Amino acid sequence: VGIVATPIWCKVAIKLGKKVVLSASMVLLILSYLYASLLTPEYSGFRELLALQILNILGGGCMMTFAPAMLSEIVDYSTLKYRAENTASFYALFMFVGKFTLAVGGGLGLAIAGWYGLDATTTAQTAEGVAGLLIGMAWLPMIFILIGLVLIVLSPIDNRRHGIIRRRLDSRSVSRNANVLAVIENRAMA
Repeated sequence: VGIVATPIWCKVAIKLGKKVVLSASMVLLILSYLYASLLTPEYSGFRELLALQILNILGGGCMMTFAPAMLSEIVDYSTLKYRAENTASFYALFMFVGKFTLAVGGGLGLAIAGWYGLDATTTAQTAEGVAGLLIGMAWLPMIFILIGLVLIVLSPIDNRRHGIIRRRLDSRSVSRNANVLAVIENRAMA
């Protein structure tokens, strides 16, 4: 699903923009968490779990592809505004936060389920244990993705604005290169 969907997401991003595609992927992730919270062991079989996995892969795979692409636009804006190249710092922070979120988020989700009484060694769970599992593995992640979605939607950088940023950076680069060439020519003539 991910291999088939990624080129399609890319074509949609070219037409509608990365911001729209990233927002759509986050909506799919929210739907996958909502759907997961509705599943029950008695009524969930292969088809239901397959549908959940497809939703999750469509949203998560796209988000993992386009979040760094959106970050590159933020890096360009920072470079334009502050006249400093901080790409490595942005990506290092991005990777750290991503890995931290995966490590802490998974552990915290299971800890919350455990605090509610989930016992992984039994075949039947208490209502409190199931509630803890839903809170830690569906509802909290859904809330955090929703917060991220709001932040993406509120981001002022879209295709048009990023085009303006790129043109300004490129013109700055051309003028800087012309200045360097002039200095080299002056030194050569001296």
